[in-house]
Amino acid sequence: MNNRHFFQIILLLLSIITFAKCTEKTDTISSINLSSNKLTIKSKKNFSSNESLKFSIDTGEEKGFIYLVYIDKKGSTSLLYPNENATQKKKSGTLKFPEDFGGIDVKTTKDCRDCKKEKTTIFVLLSNDPVENIQDMNEDDLANIQRGRKSRSILSTQENREILVNKIDFFVE
Repeated sequence: MNNRHFFQIILLLLSIITFAKCTEKTDTISSINLSSNKLTIKSKKNFSSNESLKFSIDTGEEKGFIYLVYIDKKGSTSLLYPNENATQKKKSGTLKFPEDFGGIDVKTTKDCRDCKKEKTTIFVLLSNDPVENIQDMNEDDLANIQRGRKSRSILSTQENREILVNKIDFFVE
């Protein structure tokens, strides 16, 4: 085999390896880009029942007030962060739940008895200003903000508020 064929084979192998690396499945559940802003959430997709919930949030260069809102099966919301163990202040960069959010150990649960796995949703909001009425939001408000629409209950008090929203969907087995 001459040098030319040898280098062609090496190049082909490197191309295959590079392609395989690019198509590997990643743990990123969802990522949203709004203009130059980016809010990325990384987590596993499946948790066992009673397992500690862990995920990371990357705000990129954006700095703001973060809110974590749990949505139950009926569409009701519960605020995971801020909470009584954590002071609300602006955050940025890569943050880990629960360590960077008051350290509350949240265990995953499954309410259905006969199902194999149950979907759970947590919305992540990053706002340039504090959101005073966060507890009044429902799933529709969060989805509207995520789609770039204004929500009456949240945005009516402040026109210049910028909110990035993303959500994490995972399954409890």
